[in-house]
Amino acid sequence: MSHHNEMEIRFLSLPENEAFARVVIAAFAVQLSPTVSEIADIKTAVSEAVTNAIVHGYEGTRGTVILRASIDGTLLTIEITDKGRGIADIPQAMEPFFTTHPEQERSGMGFACLTGLRISDIKALRWSDIKRNKETNTLVIVQKKTKALNAVPIGNTALSWMPPKGDDDFVFHLPAKANVDAALKRIAKKVGIEKNISFHCSRHTFGILVQAVTGNIETTKKLMGHKSLKSTAIYADVLTNEKVKAVDNTKKAFRGRKQREENKQIPRTKRTAATNTHPRRITFLQDNK
Repeated sequence: MSHHNEMEIRFLSLPENEAFARVVIAAFAVQLSPTVSEIADIKTAVSEAVTNAIVHGYEGTRGTVILRASIDGTLLTIEITDKGRGIADIPQAMEPFFTTHPEQERSGMGFACLTGLRISDIKALRWSDIKRNKETNTLVIVQKKTKALNAVPIGNTALSWMPPKGDDDFVFHLPAKANVDAALKRIAKKVGIEKNISFHCSRHTFGILVQAVTGNIETTKKLMGHKSLKSTAIYADVLTNEKVKAVDNTKKAFRGRKQREENKQIPRTKRTAATNTHPRRITFLQDNK
């Protein structure tokens, strides 16, 4: 007789319940002894479905989301149900970062590349965190990871990556980090990028940009909000490696080049090592062919 089990939970369409659903489905699926990678995929799929129900299904209203799951032998079946507005075009809704309100939403990736914010800080970012005056706009936040206060000037390019102000004080409305990273990986695969891509790459991009422009590791440290230069040194090391590559590439430009005709008659010299009894001897070789 094959193993059978099933469960059902109902919860309100609140953003904090998305994480709850991920934990519940992971606990239920563990009886199949899945790999870590398989558990991550299951949690991501449930997270995306629940987020869609909360953000787009009910769209600011309060409703109920139902999570059902069953196990038959080695088959796991998951169903997410809501009574919201529904999905007009399912294939389109499955596209990475698709939104029903493109004029209001941003993924925050571009903004993070120009400010160095972690995804936890992007999700917590409020309009009130941006201090504006006639000369500059400054982002002042307490970093979620380090709990340290950090101030980052915001340029016009970074401002252009921000969405219009909505009804609440939050700047960006993102799903769980696992969802965002999963979408980025799909985009990377679609365009032929083989490297491991995640939202955190935006922070590395910012660090390298600042270090390349300023050449000052202390400035990079302050803008990144690092407590120690050890964390910042990696960006200087990356740029040093790029400089070495650049120099090596210049060598290739001269490798294998033919001698110009006028230089063929320039005498070459053959030198012998000097000793106490035999001074260095130089012999001129006229034939360069």
